[in-house]
Amino acid sequence: MSALEARAAQHRTSARLDLHQDRRRAEALRRQKDARSDRSNRARQLLEPEAPIEVDALLTKAQRKKQRAWAESRKRAERWSSEVCGYDWLVDVPQDLNGAATNEGWFAVPRAEGQRVVLVAAKGKVEARQTSGDRLHQFSCDCLPGGSLRTKRDGSATILDCVFVEHSQTFVIMDAMCWAGYALYDCAAEFRFYWLRTKLAEAKAESADDDAFRIDIAPYFDCNRRGLRNAYEAPLPYLRDGLLFYHKQGFYETGHTALVALFKDEHCTRRFNADASGALVAALRVAGTTARTVDGVAFAVVGDLDPVLREGELARFVVVSDGAAVTVRPERRCSPKRAVADCASKLAFFLRRRAGGGLAFGDLLAAAGAV
Repeated sequence: MSALEARAAQHRTSARLDLHQDRRRAEALRRQKDARSDRSNRARQLLEPEAPIEVDALLTKAQRKKQRAWAESRKRAERWSSEVCGYDWLVDVPQDLNGAATNEGWFAVPRAEGQRVVLVAAKGKVEARQTSGDRLHQFSCDCLPGGSLRTKRDGSATILDCVFVEHSQTFVIMDAMCWAGYALYDCAAEFRFYWLRTKLAEAKAESADDDAFRIDIAPYFDCNRRGLRNAYEAPLPYLRDGLLFYHKQGFYETGHTALVALFKDEHCTRRFNADASGALVAALRVAGTTARTVDGVAFAVVGDLDPVLREGELARFVVVSDGAAVTVRPERRCSPKRAVADCASKLAFFLRRRAGGGLAFGDLLAAAGAV
C-alpha cells in the first residue's frame, strides 16, 4: 500500500460514524440528473411577505407575546435557512478531486470570514438577510439587477449566497441562485461561477460606482496543485475562513448537499477549534430516544431529555466518543434563530482531529497530482 493509500485508509469513517462521502456524492449527482426540480419557484417565494403567526388564544397577553416572538423567529429562520446550500465537512479526499477534463473534478474557493447572508435585489432595493432571517442591511445597488431604480425590472430578482465582511463593508459572493430573473439553481457550478464573474463585471462597468457597499466575487481555482495552493495561501482582500470545495457539475441545492464541502485547518482560518480542550457541542434534532444530524445520522442520547424538548425540536448536545461509539448528552434547547442541525461529517471532522488524525492540506495536494 502506498503512503497516499495508507493516509486515505486512515481517513475512512469508522463504523461508529459511517459517512461514505464518495458514494453520497455520486448519489447526489444521479438525483439531480434524474429529476430537475422546480427550485426556480423558490426565488418567487423569497419575495413574498411572511404569513402571520397564530398563537393560542387561551394564553395570557404576556404569554401570547412571548409565544408569538418565539414562533416568528423560528419560522423566519426556517424559511431563510432552507433557501441556502448546506454543505458537508471534508473528511476524505474526493476520488475525482482534480478531474481529467476541464469540466470534471472540483473547484476550491477560499471562504471569507464574516456573516453568511442572502442578498435579494428586487423592486429597486437590496436586502441582506442572515440565515436566521434577520435583516442585516437594506440599501440600493446599481451593480445588481433589480437592486436600484435604474436596474429595476418587472418581476426580476437577483439572489446571491454571500459572506458579509464587516471591516471592509464588502459582500463577497460565494454562489448564486438567481440573476436578473434567470434561475441558476439547476445550473452546474462551473456555469454559475463563469456567469457570475461575467455578468457582475458587465454590471459594474455600467454602474455609477457610488454604492454604499462593495460587491466582490470569491476567486475559484481548479484543484491541481497550483490552484489548491492559491486557494489556501494566496493574498486576499479579506481573511480566510476555510476552503469550500464545489463539484463542478453540482447544482445549487437548497438544504444539505454532498457536492459542496468545507475544509479547515489551523492555517486557513482563525476560528479553528479542533483541539481537545472543552466539550464538543453539536446542534441536533430530537427524534425520540435519539438525536439526528441534518443528513439523517442518529446518535443514542445519554441521560434524560428536558421535558421542553419535544419531537422535532433542535437542541444543543454534548458529543461523547469512547472510540467504539458516539453518544450525545442533551444540554439545552437551541435558540429559535437556529433552524438547521449540524451534519454528520462535521462531527466526524472534529472527532478525528481531536484524536490526532483527520484530513490535512498535504493530503489534498498529494491527490491533486500534477501542477
